[in-house]
Amino acid sequence: MSRVPRERVAWEGSNRRAELPPNWDELRAATRDRAGGRCQAVDDGIRCPLPGTDCDHIKPGSDHCLANLQWLCATHHARKSAREGALARIPLRRPAEPHPGIL
Repeated sequence: MSRVPRERVAWEGSNRRAELPPNWDELRAATRDRAGGRCQAVDDGIRCPLPGTDCDHIKPGSDHCLANLQWLCATHHARKSAREGALARIPLRRPAEPHPGIL
């Protein structure tokens, strides 16, 4: 059984790559260099010792400024993406309105 590279699977069916700015390669390299090539995730006050592999948007969306980018290892990036996906699936609910008969 052949394996599909992880990056190819992650981008498959997504239009995200087309939304990246023309200077994405430079932003990605600057983010990596700023982190010293190491994952920037911090767990219990300890920075991950693994080399980073993925340039991640801290706040999801299309803000591609360096202040919104971080360098993560594949494990921390997958965990963060899974959390964001789970939160996106939670329906937005209006607060319950008080019953009109209650003062």
